[in-house]
Amino acid sequence: MPKGTSPSLASVPELLELIGRYLTPPDLARCALTCRLWHHTLSPLLWETFDDSLYSWPNIMLALNSETDAGRQLKAWVDALFSKYGHHIRTLRVRHYYTVLVASECGGCTRLVSLQSFDFAEGLSKAQESGPGWCLETTRTVVPTVVESAIGVELSSWRSEADKDRDLTTARRFWMLLYLNSSTLRSLRLDKSLSKLCTLPSFDLLDKILTSLQNLKELSNTMYPTDVDRVLQQIPSLRSITGCPKRDTSSAVFNNVRFFDALTGMDMLTIRHYLTKFPNLDCLCLERLIHRRSMSQQQQQPIVDQDDINNVSFQLSEIRFTADDFPHNHSRLLFSWFPHLRHITLDRLNECIAHIIVTYCRELETFRQIEKKEVFLCTLSTDTALVLLQGCPNLKVLDVYESQIRAESLLASPPWVCKKLETLRCMITGVSRLSEEDITTLNNLSMTGSNNNVFLTKQDRHALRTARETMGYQQRILERLAKLTHLKVLELGFKRRKHHQYGRKEDYLYVDHYSDTLGLTMASGLGQLAALKNLEMFGFEGCYHEIDKPELDWMIKSWPRLRAMRGLRQNGVSTSRFEIRKTELRSYMQQIRRDIQQLGGK
Repeated sequence: MPKGTSPSLASVPELLELIGRYLTPPDLARCALTCRLWHHTLSPLLWETFDDSLYSWPNIMLALNSETDAGRQLKAWVDALFSKYGHHIRTLRVRHYYTVLVASECGGCTRLVSLQSFDFAEGLSKAQESGPGWCLETTRTVVPTVVESAIGVELSSWRSEADKDRDLTTARRFWMLLYLNSSTLRSLRLDKSLSKLCTLPSFDLLDKILTSLQNLKELSNTMYPTDVDRVLQQIPSLRSITGCPKRDTSSAVFNNVRFFDALTGMDMLTIRHYLTKFPNLDCLCLERLIHRRSMSQQQQQPIVDQDDINNVSFQLSEIRFTADDFPHNHSRLLFSWFPHLRHITLDRLNECIAHIIVTYCRELETFRQIEKKEVFLCTLSTDTALVLLQGCPNLKVLDVYESQIRAESLLASPPWVCKKLETLRCMITGVSRLSEEDITTLNNLSMTGSNNNVFLTKQDRHALRTARETMGYQQRILERLAKLTHLKVLELGFKRRKHHQYGRKEDYLYVDHYSDTLGLTMASGLGQLAALKNLEMFGFEGCYHEIDKPELDWMIKSWPRLRAMRGLRQNGVSTSRFEIRKTELRSYMQQIRRDIQQLGGK
């Protein structure tokens, strides 16, 4: 029993279970070894969710490929774990073939609430790297999807017999696992990699299995194009559908659907069709908006009456899509359909879209920019965030990491109407800062103690005047931010990242810190942010800040709910003075408040 723990409290299972839900799986695993009571109480929480891509499981799964005694012992150990604890698993996320095999054979995984398959090809390729036990021919990974679906069974001839046997077994075990849990499943994800394991002779088997899932609420299907009408007729309980739909012209209506992610682009008429098909839809997600002519090229006649898309209104509360190169008149028409829209996620916020949102979406609460790992060399959008801050009174979240607000525009803008804003993520630029020459001059004056204007040179007076102006400028900006007293997240900078082209390791393309950003020192008005008593996250990565130990001490004292910071982690292996200082400050934070998580960097 841990030191300082009351025997009476440590023996209350209900209390242990309540505390256990706030622990990470590694912490739960350690606690479960404390005593029999803790093991009995915490083991169900530890095994409630199993994901073979987290913690040590990826390495364990790769080690299973070994034909050595150690590999065989490891397989026996994994088998024993699933036999003993498999009945606790409610959510199973699989990427590796052996997870499917052991889960289907252990006899205990029959109470799954959620079964989610991901890229099996990723697990196969990693196993190939780990040793010769079983492998995946590299030709398979480069076959275009269109060609692969066309040649079907012939694709199997490109692989060895061992590969084909393994893939066929994995597919069969997966469908068996699904069938065994058909009465309890509420959520199902079918990854497209399942179709690469083997070719189904027909969809009759799949139809039978889907028909048995009468309690299913969420279906994500990237395995094959989704016949929406057929699936909903088979599973009338569905509330959420994710999948590329087949061409649909039926007029059937399904009132239960609340979430629809099409995984593809749609034009205005197709969007109108699905909004009519799902009259109670809350959230619509599209890959992009497609601009098409209103005339059918085959029939050379209007597809639908223009009034049918103009004079409509829907109860949609959330929409997500990319809007690159989409005509603004179509965007205006689309948003005019949703007067009750509260949540919007777009790839980028430009000025036209911002004004359209303010005009038609007066109930907007959340605007987020789609997170992208690729690097965009385009310039940051400027001042568009101000449009929403000034025009959306119900706004609570404004997350536009590729947007900047110029300091001059911020100070000239009228009072912001979003009094209940809880999240603000954008960069404030255009802030006047001292030059290196001015800083050197001020340091010399400080060392000599000169404060008599009679002996000041022209350069000295210029440096002092510039310092007063820049400090006053920053104080006015921070005074405006301090009025957002409901803020929980405030991020004033970011680092652009890119995804490695040939692998899955995330690389970073570092942007030099922006020199015209806030200094965030006590002298520049940081103390005014003491009004943000609810602040839980503070970010300044990419800003040319001058934060030092006094500022960190002040943050800890003034923001009692602070739980995370972004900006003190070093970027790569840079040895610049600025980066080295980050390391020193992060070490200092670890000493005084280890519980505050340090995010960002590399």
